[in-house]
Amino acid sequence: MPVSKKFLLWFLLALAILAANILISKNALQMQFDASDAVTNSLRVIDAIKDVQFSTANLEIAQRNYIFSGRGEHLNSAQEALGESREAITRLNALLTDRAEEAVGLAELDTLIAEQQTKFAHLRNVQEASGFSPALKIFKKNGGGAALDRIYLLIKQMNEAQALLLAERTEHSRRYTNLSLITFYVAALFNLVLLCLICLFAFKEIKERRRAEKVLRFTATHDPLTALPNRNLFAERLNCQLEQQKRQNDRLAVLFIDLDRFKNINDTLGHEAGDRLLKDVAQRLSGCVRRGDTIARQGGDEFVVLMGEFSRLSDIEHVAQKILAEVSKPLLLEGKEFQITASIGISTFPDDGRDMQTLLKNADIAMYRAKEQGKNNYQFYAGQINRHSMERLALEND
Repeated sequence: MPVSKKFLLWFLLALAILAANILISKNALQMQFDASDAVTNSLRVIDAIKDVQFSTANLEIAQRNYIFSGRGEHLNSAQEALGESREAITRLNALLTDRAEEAVGLAELDTLIAEQQTKFAHLRNVQEASGFSPALKIFKKNGGGAALDRIYLLIKQMNEAQALLLAERTEHSRRYTNLSLITFYVAALFNLVLLCLICLFAFKEIKERRRAEKVLRFTATHDPLTALPNRNLFAERLNCQLEQQKRQNDRLAVLFIDLDRFKNINDTLGHEAGDRLLKDVAQRLSGCVRRGDTIARQGGDEFVVLMGEFSRLSDIEHVAQKILAEVSKPLLLEGKEFQITASIGISTFPDDGRDMQTLLKNADIAMYRAKEQGKNNYQFYAGQINRHSMERLALEND
């Protein structure tokens, strides 16, 4: 079944909206992931700063122990603490690539720790060569305590900056998480509604197409004015009935109906009045035939009836009389009462023909004979006249 342009446009629009929703949801999720990564980065920075702080505290302890004991092993502890600080600063440099404002303080901190490493290496050499006293004099001269104070200050400033940044990033992460959830639920709801609309539109499209196809099929097989079967459908049913009756050795009849003086009414009152009359006659004729019989409009003011499975010709005669009575009932046209009559010709299978063309032709001949007999009557085809008379005679003798 081909897809209509309207449905295709709506479907493409729906796909575009769906793609936009997916893109928006993806962007919201990406912002959430970025915010979460930023929080994780801040936590790692704070951990690295704590490592520097812890190493600096170990450095301070090593210095004090060295001053009080004069033992060279404390210089080794100080060197280890400074090495750990340098490792932590290396991690900070990698983590703070996007924080240019903290690069200056971090560079100063790195320089101070590097200077301390150089000083303690020199002290160790002096300690090993000359002993504790010369080394202590050099230590006091270099002012190790002032350097530690500066290191602690820089660490404190970095801690405070990272604490504020962590709080800010945590809040952003919370907002983006909420935004992502809201976006996801709204997009999901919107997509669900969109899907329902697409399904509804598709269902409507299919329903309309089926209805259009049904109308098209009906139009192809029915008369548009009276809604009766047209000559094509009548021919199809007649041929089907003929094949069936031939197998079952049964009989059928064709009644050819022509309205008397219809042309006069049509010319006098106009085509609209003539059409209303034809529709009224079609309704009356539909009430005269049996459920399994077919009544069709042959064209113009001509109608045909297909009767199957009758036992006597009097059964056909009964239907013909009923049709004449119904058609001749008065009807209103343009506010005036009119009466119309009909002439009916009858042919039967197999006596008057064994195919559709012959049966219709002979019924038409019988119809013209009815008109010649004064109209408003029915006539059997000539081949059936004697048979009909014999049947009536037999009924009278019963």
